[in-house]
Amino acid sequence: MRSLQNFSYYLSRFVFWLFPAIVLEPVFFMQFLPTPTGVVIIYLEVLVWGILLFLTIFFFSGFYASSVDLITERSPVIYLSQIKSNFKRFWFPYTIFLATPYIIHLVFYFFSYIQDSESLNIRLIRGALDGILLLVFISVIMKRKEKEFNCFEFFRYVLLTPRFFVFLIFAALIFLCEFFYIQIPLNYRSWLALLLITMNQFLHFSLLSVLLNAVYLSNKTIFTRNDAPEIYFVDPSSPGIYRSVIAGLMSEGSGIFSLIKALTPPKYKLKEFRWVMWRNEMFCDGKLVAITCFTSNCAEAYWVAKRFKERGSKVVMGGPHVMFMTEEALTFCDSVVMGELETVWEEIIKDFENGAMKPVYDRRCEDVPERIWEKVRDLSGKELEPILQIGRGCKYNCDFCSISAMTNRKIRYFNLDHVVDMVKKVTNFRPGKWLLFFDSNIYLNPQRFREFAERMIPFKIKWNSSCSIDIAGNEEDLALARKSGCEALLIGYEVSDESPEAAKGGKFSYAKKYVEMTKKIHKAGIGVKAHFMCGFEKEDTKVLFRLWWLSFRLFPMTAAVLVLTPFPGTAVTNKLFNEERINNLNWANYDCINLVFEHPSFNPVLFKLFFPVFLTFFFLTTSRLGIFLMGLLIWQSFLSGFLH
Repeated sequence: MRSLQNFSYYLSRFVFWLFPAIVLEPVFFMQFLPTPTGVVIIYLEVLVWGILLFLTIFFFSGFYASSVDLITERSPVIYLSQIKSNFKRFWFPYTIFLATPYIIHLVFYFFSYIQDSESLNIRLIRGALDGILLLVFISVIMKRKEKEFNCFEFFRYVLLTPRFFVFLIFAALIFLCEFFYIQIPLNYRSWLALLLITMNQFLHFSLLSVLLNAVYLSNKTIFTRNDAPEIYFVDPSSPGIYRSVIAGLMSEGSGIFSLIKALTPPKYKLKEFRWVMWRNEMFCDGKLVAITCFTSNCAEAYWVAKRFKERGSKVVMGGPHVMFMTEEALTFCDSVVMGELETVWEEIIKDFENGAMKPVYDRRCEDVPERIWEKVRDLSGKELEPILQIGRGCKYNCDFCSISAMTNRKIRYFNLDHVVDMVKKVTNFRPGKWLLFFDSNIYLNPQRFREFAERMIPFKIKWNSSCSIDIAGNEEDLALARKSGCEALLIGYEVSDESPEAAKGGKFSYAKKYVEMTKKIHKAGIGVKAHFMCGFEKEDTKVLFRLWWLSFRLFPMTAAVLVLTPFPGTAVTNKLFNEERINNLNWANYDCINLVFEHPSFNPVLFKLFFPVFLTFFFLTTSRLGIFLMGLLIWQSFLSGFLH
């Protein structure tokens, strides 16, 4: 099972990076442009070639250097932001790498008798030199990143070992792909070219893997044991190829551990692993490993915890899942934190150093001590950005929500002076950027919200957050929110305006006024991101149409429908367990997409087949972004037909 999971992960990551490599191939891309018959079209083609050249340099220079970071353990996974950073360092050497075949072609053209461009095709030169140029470029990257890197040792591992024959085979196959490409008649290039380009890029990436393996073996200093005490922070991956692909678009750190990093003594070396494909040598002894755990990723979290524990490291786990499944978690780890980790982190480190870690650290619903805020002030704007919030908890007691269960309905407000200090640092670090406040409901207390909004006005920022619909009941608060920079609010509508669940009260009591209240939010100039939920006991399959019709009338920026999921600790979970209606205890399926309990109206087989299609249809037809994307696809199809 683990091997299959590893294979699917590697396959998804390979496809993710292979796709832009194919698209950036000039021959593939230029097929979709019309034949240059006029000045405008010629200028358009020149513009497209320029953009394509920039994207090629951006992607490949960043990707190659990021691949080196991956193999040398400077980074546990390749992120898009990491590619951007490496592009700034290696764009010039890669441009030389890219231009070399063209320079050689010009030299032969001007200083030899070869005047026919078909006699010495540029693609043949590129195919012949691809392996050598890649070898040199990888060595340049390593030399810039690590001054002690021995280039001759690296070349020896490539050229004077059996690895050379593998290198030679891939290089020869790349040359053959280029050779066969130029033999194809033009009228057949539309599909044969794509096939050869795909094979070429596949072989190119395979050649890269051979060179990275040589880097791994030649650079022996990489894996020497570090005597400095280390703490590993782990944010495990969730199942599914889609989530693996999305991981590549995210930044290096999730922000989950930003606060406790500030509380860690400086003598510790800190490493964060987010959505990583684990290798055997990464599990080692003597570390303190902190793992965050949600229900959908707990299988991966437990596996990682078990491997580190078997190697002799101490593992502490936290998060909503292990908080309610403590005995289950303790079979895989040494300690479980119940509540916020920052309130007990210093005690955990002390116990770790004394070899006396407790099985459970229970600090539920404790306020963040003032001494911790003193540490927070030392964080940079980049570190503070992922932890911006003005309070914790929720004023509603929804039976399906784990937030109420985790906090026992206790609401805790942060000192607004601290919040202002954090915003000031973040805006200095990245001026003009949209900020996201990670509150579960930023409108917990209307009076406090007004004070917060007033204090945000001087910063002239743009911000988003989650919010309850009742903010629309006060138009002055909406106007103040907009004046403070509020651009969009994520609102959990959950039920339709015709749902029998509205009788439960709470935030559902506004169901009949959803359309009216949302219009007020739009009128104030604030966008809405809408979340809905299906699967409540009193609802039948018609709820899907009702939710679609409601979202169509709300016309939000984005829209999503989730499936009611019985997460551990919630009231609805206890009810379903008592009624013996939960039929799936595979935690990986608790992702708000799968139906994991018996529903009186939903057929589980039909639901599993139909619901993904409904999700796509729902998004494309009821949200502004979805309609824009659908219109773009229709326009692209029309334009392609018109041009060709």
